[in-house]
Amino acid sequence: SVLDRLETILFYKASLSSNNHKKRFTMETTQQQIIDKITHAIQNKKTIEIEYKKPNEESTLRVINPHNLFENYKGTILVDSVELDNEKGQVWKMFDITKIKIVISTAWKFIPDSRYNATSSRYNLSRVAIEI
Repeated sequence: SVLDRLETILFYKASLSSNNHKKRFTMETTQQQIIDKITHAIQNKKTIEIEYKKPNEESTLRVINPHNLFENYKGTILVDSVELDNEKGQVWKMFDITKIKIVISTAWKFIPDSRYNATSSRYNLSRVAIEI
């Protein structure tokens, strides 16, 4: 069931929060590699993990279902996603790709969220969108 799958993802996320996941990576990920991995995840409806770093904060590991990679009117590239959060459940969030340090592919496929509005004006400069 969807609930069992969510619990598995959240358990996996918790098991990686000990920073042991960083040992699996030996090189920096470039912005183009990040864009390519997110594009692949959107096209294949795959859940991904991202290491996200806001200014003046510690990096955090997030589990997301990316739906749209787009550019806003300021030229910032964002990924609109459903974050699978331990405390809040499934929450819509936008992530600035310049703050994404690592993208980790998973084997999990997801079903597009029914709240996703592909015709939203925010996606006028969409690079890649999930197929519904």
